[in-house]
Amino acid sequence: MKINESIKDFNKLPVFVNQHLSFLDTDNIKFIVAAFTFILLDLGTFPLLYPKIPIIYYIAIPLLVFIHLWALRILIKNPFSTQFESLIYIGVLGVVGTICYFMLVQKTAYMNLGIRNLFYYVISTVLYLFIIGILAYYQIQRYSNINKITVQSPQRERAKKARPNMDLLSQYFQRLVIS
Repeated sequence: MKINESIKDFNKLPVFVNQHLSFLDTDNIKFIVAAFTFILLDLGTFPLLYPKIPIIYYIAIPLLVFIHLWALRILIKNPFSTQFESLIYIGVLGVVGTICYFMLVQKTAYMNLGIRNLFYYVISTVLYLFIIGILAYYQIQRYSNINKITVQSPQRERAKKARPNMDLLSQYFQRLVIS
């Protein structure tokens, strides 16, 4: 996505673009990295280790070792110096987690459900890749042109007029949280 060069003020961009362009909060970087890696990834992929299937070991173990070493590096370093690196890490962690969880589903189908038909594994892999491709295409199309998003549509204007007190309500809740 390319942002129009005439937009000089960061605050004139839509809220979702501001969120995508901003870094993670430095107070939460270590917690996010530790929780995603050591809880969400490890607890979910623990069944990959036993019973041992060599091809899963050859694929999953190097990925898991790589992501854990990177997580330890981020946890040791100063959070202010790893803001950009932590964003890249979260993306790579998503890719590694996707691969490991896919292998876990395939291993469960093979070991626990006893599915030995090659047709099942080919179709499930093709379907999996097709769904990922559709989701990626949707996200690229959705965020590819910021000019379409920043233009106020008549429906959005009517929606704003229909609920004029929402700003007052949000300010009230912000005051409650602050005090």
